[in-house]
Amino acid sequence: MRKVVPTFAFSIFLIGCASPGKRAQGYVGPQLSQDEVATVFSTVGGRYGNTEICSVDEKSLGLGCASVVYVLPGSRILEWKFKSERAVGSGKILLKAEAGRIYQLNASPLGVIDGKMRGTAQIHSSAPGSRLTHRNVDPNSVPAGMKLDDVLPYGKN
Repeated sequence: MRKVVPTFAFSIFLIGCASPGKRAQGYVGPQLSQDEVATVFSTVGGRYGNTEICSVDEKSLGLGCASVVYVLPGSRILEWKFKSERAVGSGKILLKAEAGRIYQLNASPLGVIDGKMRGTAQIHSSAPGSRLTHRNVDPNSVPAGMKLDDVLPYGKN
């Protein structure tokens, strides 16, 4: 009986972190306009696994992790989690965010090195004026009535 409870709790945790397309506000206060914040996203359901953002500047996003997070401009520490069929991982990365810009967080395993599973995480900046689409965030799960290249709605869901 003791083994069932921790396994169940762990399963619920993973389900909470794996909600495709979840958007969150990574700052306190009212929602600012899209031009006043930076947007950070990670791809969910890609062929290499899922990466999600779980906290900004050591502050939880609230209800689990998200694949799109809006942050204030400046230096931000993002805590992320990665899961694929073969590996899981987590870490922190520094983002120097500019208002109105879009950034992609990519994490992936590198394999076993010195007896431990190792990986890498990087942040890539999109071109100025870029817009975030369903193709960017979750290409395998487009909401009914939407197209793959439709712009993702702004704001938390």
